[in-house]
Amino acid sequence: QESDCWYNQRGIPYRRGYLLYGEPGNGKSSLVIAVASELQYDICMLNLTAKDMSDERLLTVFANVPPKSIVLIEDIDCVFNQREKKEVSLESLTFSGLLNAIDGVMASEGRVLFMTTNHIDRLDPALIRPGRIDMCVGLRNASRYQMEQLYLRFFPLLTEMAKTFSERGGPPDQWSMATLQGHLLKYRDDPVAALTEKIISL
Repeated sequence: QESDCWYNQRGIPYRRGYLLYGEPGNGKSSLVIAVASELQYDICMLNLTAKDMSDERLLTVFANVPPKSIVLIEDIDCVFNQREKKEVSLESLTFSGLLNAIDGVMASEGRVLFMTTNHIDRLDPALIRPGRIDMCVGLRNASRYQMEQLYLRFFPLLTEMAKTFSERGGPPDQWSMATLQGHLLKYRDDPVAALTEKIISL
């Protein structure tokens, strides 16, 4: 209530937008679920490729999003990207219609928008400018530190082996967190095999 009042007094829309980007398997959707749980917000999944989706319907959807809700649009690059600037990219949903729904006069207050993409370079700058997307957060493949910490979650106290696991051949950012988790699950009862067996990318 106090935050809403503060925004209103300054004429600032009471809503936020975030773009999560990076290789698949690194927790973009999981992060949205975690944020919703922490804030005790509902998640409203929005499918822009639905057959009945149109500019008018999208405006109605955004205008009726309940307060304390997260609107989630996954894989936004698969719907609109820089190589698809035609006004009719889908049946009756246009790029300008999407922009108007996000921050137009009918956009609801008190909601959070999350969009995810594996290819941020394909997005039109107009979609992710400040005011529509307030923050872009990259979720990259695992660093050496993340590899070490993930190993320790499966095999606590094996610090030297965890360090060795993080120093496996090749660049540290070649595996997604999902790939590493799947590998460690496969050898969850054998820390040596988890360390020595080949990691197969998903």
